[in-house]
Amino acid sequence: MIDGWTISLASALIVVVTAALFVGGTIVHKDSSAGRLWAAGYLAGILTTTSYLAWQLSPELWWASAVGNAGFVAGTAFFWLGCRRHNGRRGPNWAATVGSFVVLVAGLIPGPGSDEWAGAQVYFAAIVLFAVLSAVECSRGEMRRARGSRPMFVVFSVQAAFFAGRLVFFTVGGPDSDVFSLFFGSSALALVTMLMSVVLFNSMSLIRFAQGAVAESAPRAGRRTDGHSCYTVDDVLTAGAFGRIVSDWLDRSEYHDEQLALLHIDLDDLREINTAFGPAHSNAILARYTAVVRQFGPPHAAIGGTGTGRLSLLAPVASSDEARAIAQTLQSGLLEDSLAEFAGLRPTISIGIALTDYTGFDFERLDRAARSACKRASDAGGNRVVFDAGAVPATVDGSGQR
Repeated sequence: MIDGWTISLASALIVVVTAALFVGGTIVHKDSSAGRLWAAGYLAGILTTTSYLAWQLSPELWWASAVGNAGFVAGTAFFWLGCRRHNGRRGPNWAATVGSFVVLVAGLIPGPGSDEWAGAQVYFAAIVLFAVLSAVECSRGEMRRARGSRPMFVVFSVQAAFFAGRLVFFTVGGPDSDVFSLFFGSSALALVTMLMSVVLFNSMSLIRFAQGAVAESAPRAGRRTDGHSCYTVDDVLTAGAFGRIVSDWLDRSEYHDEQLALLHIDLDDLREINTAFGPAHSNAILARYTAVVRQFGPPHAAIGGTGTGRLSLLAPVASSDEARAIAQTLQSGLLEDSLAEFAGLRPTISIGIALTDYTGFDFERLDRAARSACKRASDAGGNRVVFDAGAVPATVDGSGQR
């Protein structure tokens, strides 16, 4: 039977290798903010493993165990924050600092005479909290749509259940009980950590690859190198910049009592396209789709990227018919654009429309209405336009034929 030290060493090796690969990829590809937060989680994982190994090799370094616990909490918190950022939601970044600091203090308070389980209950509870938050974040928004999110949801759910079990059986029977030692002890933790590291690395790499797909297929001359630019590499506004611009337009349009239309645009069957043609062709289609929306969209519209294969467009309109005309022009432009290299493939888009005349000038309400309408268009089969008319039942334009 493999002894606990060997399992711990193998776990540390896997964590360090996967962390080095992910962090290295983050540096090379100038990753998104979500990817950078995930990379911070992997760096925290390296801190955790080195601290645990240092404590096992030199028991006089009693504080190293507390540092390792705090690093584990920080890593899970950074993974959660990265998932939030991928969903377009910011912070609270202070949660990682506060959570790890509380766990660190709980492990240090007993002093040099304490055993390895000092502050364990606080440590277990913190991991359960951040793992549950991570699983919830993986199950909604853009994360739910992203390839690789389901394994992440499973991993974080297993992590939450495992540490909840540790907390319960540690509290009831103590660390020397048979159940805790066999199923929730250090060896079991090392095995769970190995599996988590591999699955999370693969899943996060897939999501990062999808985020950088358009950047890889875009012409080099067109790539932006300014890290603080409000534009993405394919010349549409970032989600954050688009949100600020929309809020500003709404404030001024409300003052002048002018109508704005928000269109959410979703590329149909993106997963199927990626499966059938491979990532390279899928990237080219994404780049072409974005270029078509920029070309056929109104010249005075703001266009932002809100997810893989998903764009938003805000434009002043005089009527709902004008908003529908914009949507139909975008659909026609994509269908007319030649894709000779993809024999028989005609990409289509689903569009949801919301107008300030029906929703008011509140950004969240307008955005929610447009997203809901777009989802109904996709659920109805795609290649449709759904217009949200507030209290009036939504109308669907287009047959959906492709």
